[in-house]
Amino acid sequence: MANPPESSPDTREIRELLGCFPLLADLPPAQLEQLAAEAQLWRYNLGQPICRLDQGLQQLLFLVQGNARSVVMSPRLPRGVTTLERLEPGALMGWTALSCGRNWETLIASSELVVIAIPHQVIRAAMEACASMAERLQAQIHPAELFAVLDAHLVDYPRARPREVLDAALSLAARCQSRWIQGTALASTSWDPAQLNLVAAGPLPLGSSLPACQTAVPEQPVRLLSVDKHALAALLEPGEPENNDGLAINGQSWQQQLLQRWQQQQNHSQTTEIAGAEPLSNDSFDEDLDNEQRQPQDFPWHRGVGPLESPIAAFRMLSDHLDLPFRRELLRRVFSDQVTRHGEASLALAGAVAESIGLQTQLLEIKAEALVRVPCPLMLRWGNGLAIIYRCTQRELILGIPAATNQSLSLTDFIEQWGDAGEVLTLSVNQFTPQRKFGFQWFLPALKQHRTVLLEVLLASFFLIRQ
Repeated sequence: MANPPESSPDTREIRELLGCFPLLADLPPAQLEQLAAEAQLWRYNLGQPICRLDQGLQQLLFLVQGNARSVVMSPRLPRGVTTLERLEPGALMGWTALSCGRNWETLIASSELVVIAIPHQVIRAAMEACASMAERLQAQIHPAELFAVLDAHLVDYPRARPREVLDAALSLAARCQSRWIQGTALASTSWDPAQLNLVAAGPLPLGSSLPACQTAVPEQPVRLLSVDKHALAALLEPGEPENNDGLAINGQSWQQQLLQRWQQQQNHSQTTEIAGAEPLSNDSFDEDLDNEQRQPQDFPWHRGVGPLESPIAAFRMLSDHLDLPFRRELLRRVFSDQVTRHGEASLALAGAVAESIGLQTQLLEIKAEALVRVPCPLMLRWGNGLAIIYRCTQRELILGIPAATNQSLSLTDFIEQWGDAGEVLTLSVNQFTPQRKFGFQWFLPALKQHRTVLLEVLLASFFLIRQ
């Protein structure tokens, strides 16, 4: 953590910034002054974790500069983690512990950002003093909480793909209603048939539906999220993808006012005086959080030209990407027979090969615009060979082409080269997928990356020995 600042913006400046946030709009001036007196400006660096699921902050953060990402984790996601939404100035962070008693947020800084941090105990005192503020905060449902509940509820739902569950969490969070019900009162509760009542906290399993799952009367209270059944069904049914990029945040005028006041304050204050935020301990998924920021050259690529060498190279790329064993000679024998007879390797055969090494596959006929709904990686035909789609969003596709290189293509450019529709092969790991054994090949990527430095050290050592 950085050293505390020698001086900081005065209470009046922080009060002006806090007054721009709708959450505090009707807070009495004396209470707002007290919040400003207890507040601090914190700075987060690019890529720094802000909070994680069940490892929350003890402060409510008001974002005034920079951007952050809210991410969620689930086994149904291709790499176990993905971005849920992007937060801009005017967003609140670290509030789920105040609204429902549990931190559901996993946040990471997408740029250098500045926040106003106010301790939770100070916010709770303000909530006691201002009932309308408490109602606004406690009525909100974070999309991360709704995603976790829907993810648990739809675990056996056959058609719920990750993108659809993410869309449902983002679209329905603002329309959901939450409530706590005493366990002894569940039996006498009247249930709206148009609502799906899902357990979010309490003694019952997460995501279970009431009253269907009610087998015994729990003693502890249960937190329920009520979701509109028809709206959820419409989002889960397959259809044309919707562009969820650039989600609007209500209150554009107050956002502009916040940014204007912050910029005015920056003109006569030193931003270097802002203290660094408390760092969180490193977790194993930090690398996965930045997967969406990886460039094309960060993904595996091996050269392979022609109908035989291209599928072999594609499977080598896939093996490096998913950390799978690679058997070149076996793949050569399998693909050479089909290439000899038919002139090319088919996706159907590639699917059989992928199944043989423990992957779960599905051959789909799909429109190019709908690829964003399918978990990556994907395999598809490209020219007279095969290629790998490492990442697919509304903005770009990261395509690994053995005959060329890894490329970043817009969806329009991809359609021009691949067509409006075609076949793709889905590829996903499961509990039976073998992992690559530890050996010398584990060190090859690092040796290739640092070969120049290692060669210089080796030559320097040689001359030192000669001396």
